[in-house]
Amino acid sequence: MCENGGICNDGTCDCPVGYTGTYCRERDTPAKMHILNLVVTRFPGYNNDIPWDDFDGPDLFFRIYNRSRPIAQPLTLYVNADVATQPYQFFIPLIEIPNITETHFIRLLDYDGRDTKEDLLGEIEFTPFTSIDEMPTTIILDDGGSVAFEMTVKYLYEPEKM
Repeated sequence: MCENGGICNDGTCDCPVGYTGTYCRERDTPAKMHILNLVVTRFPGYNNDIPWDDFDGPDLFFRIYNRSRPIAQPLTLYVNADVATQPYQFFIPLIEIPNITETHFIRLLDYDGRDTKEDLLGEIEFTPFTSIDEMPTTIILDDGGSVAFEMTVKYLYEPEKM
């Protein structure tokens, strides 16, 4: 009688990761999420109303915030990114988002050098997890503004079952 891959053990269902309940019918809320890959799919073609040129494109990197606290950014950046050659895929170390039901922000920034404040190219507000009915492995962050992102994610549960 166990569903969703649950295994009956002396009349009780042992549910697989991601399912809960007497018969493993209900989806479980993930405890956290890992961002496995992040792609910048759009950024502005202008810098203060002046088009970027071949030798002065933005030096792209992103930063993810939980509320106002920064929680992740890539180890490298794209130097002199060209708006015509989008998208830009960041090869990132594993990024863990622990509070997946809270509001987060992802900001695309232009690095202008050491001891210089980076320029904000755009920002998107998002909530990583909103419903057990919608758990995509690819999340598109595109509010129609100047920047857009695509994230490949994995949901994790506590305790992690093997």
